[in-house]
Amino acid sequence: MESTRVVPRSSGATQFCIGRMVTRFGLLTVGATRGLRAAKARIEELSESWPGDYVVFLRNTGRVVAKASSEFQTG
Repeated sequence: MESTRVVPRSSGATQFCIGRMVTRFGLLTVGATRGLRAAKARIEELSESWPGDYVVFLRNTGRVVAKASSEFQTG
């Protein structure tokens, strides 16, 4: 994951958006929270059932503030 900025949808109150990387530069927004701690917890939950690369970004600036990565494992 090289991209560290996301184009914001709109400005407003601070909101932490959760996105799943679907291509090297493509992002699917899968949720939002009001707190960074809640957003980090949510990407941990998501990565357990839907492995992949996730980012948390500020909705009003597009700045990425957290990343997580998981891969599907068998065994």
